[in-house]
Amino acid sequence: MKRKIAIVDDSDIALSWAKDALIAHGYDVVTHASPFGINQLLREARPDLLLLDIQMPALNGVSTCKLLKAREATAKLPILLYSSLSMSELAAKAREATADGYVQKTGSVAEFMKQLNVFL
Repeated sequence: MKRKIAIVDDSDIALSWAKDALIAHGYDVVTHASPFGINQLLREARPDLLLLDIQMPALNGVSTCKLLKAREATAKLPILLYSSLSMSELAAKAREATADGYVQKTGSVAEFMKQLNVFL
């Protein structure tokens, strides 16, 4: 059975790129362009992992992650913050958000998958 990954990112380009990379590596992928409505997405899709963009308007990924980790229904869902910030900035944001880890947006599918496979 394929593992399912949910991606939440307000950038259509980044969302499409990550989705295509994951599908090419054998994952089922569901996407959402906003943190609003994420609870319904998670309830319906039941992903094995959530990739959550940090820099989104209105409700950023750090705040969204904190909210999800505080809810019993989603507290155990592995959440990785996903951003083009530097690795040190990502690490700090992940600690702040109580995320399970982080993955840097890169132009390289191989590097993206290498970072992601640590958590899969």
